[in-house]
Amino acid sequence: TKVSGNGFDLDVSLFERLIQSGFKSAMLNVQHRMRPCIADLIRRQTYPTLEDDPRVSKYPAVKGVASNMLFLDHSVYEDGAGNYEITTKSNSYEASLCVEIVRYLLLQGYRHSQVTILTPYVGQILTISREMKRRMKDVSAYVSDLDQETLLRQEDVNDPDMSTVVQAGDENSIRCASIDNFQGEESDIVVISLVRSNAQGSIGFLKEEQRVNVLLSRAKHGMYLLGNSKTLRLSQKGKHVWNPLIEIFENTGNIVESFPTVCQLHPNDGITYCTTL
Repeated sequence: TKVSGNGFDLDVSLFERLIQSGFKSAMLNVQHRMRPCIADLIRRQTYPTLEDDPRVSKYPAVKGVASNMLFLDHSVYEDGAGNYEITTKSNSYEASLCVEIVRYLLLQGYRHSQVTILTPYVGQILTISREMKRRMKDVSAYVSDLDQETLLRQEDVNDPDMSTVVQAGDENSIRCASIDNFQGEESDIVVISLVRSNAQGSIGFLKEEQRVNVLLSRAKHGMYLLGNSKTLRLSQKGKHVWNPLIEIFENTGNIVESFPTVCQLHPNDGITYCTTL
């Protein structure tokens, strides 16, 4: 990859190769998807001149949550932290938090189709889908064909828990997707499991600016990240990506250690911070 400096730069897209070869191109300057606070992350990281269409400033606030954008910070290590033989990564703690946040959002009146869970690793998709099956009997995880194919290449196909993801989406399913297979798509609310949490500052895919840009630009109304900010800042190859982003969350008071909920019926009761929803 281009990031590693070895091989044939397989992480460079065909579109980028054409531009680098001198083909004419034009950049879109106005975005019509994200509310401004989410677009601020994209302006800081990739597109400093990006403008917001006036309509995105009129989006409704996320129901039942004190903020439309949060970084839920924790220090629970990923599964198998320090084991470099694992081909894909997962974080059971984040998986359980994702499921509970989704449960809470559904209780606020959101449709299943309005909420998506995103993660850099297909291994985390399987962990989340298993946790969803265990905690929410009436809700299933919908995984695209592309993510299913990747899962089947990495997991034992005889594993009975594969039934938790190999199914078509329906009105009672929550989309759970990898970054790579959600490009070009969007969702009203996106819950993001960053997965990587370790003492070494090893963050894998999360050091790649293109993937992080896709990750942070899928949400329209609300976006909630779950991750270990210390691990991200320790990364020698990725801290230049994450330090400015984490600073935005800190400067806006949106990096928290528990999920801030508000009652829709009694908004004057204040904020209730939940570690377990």
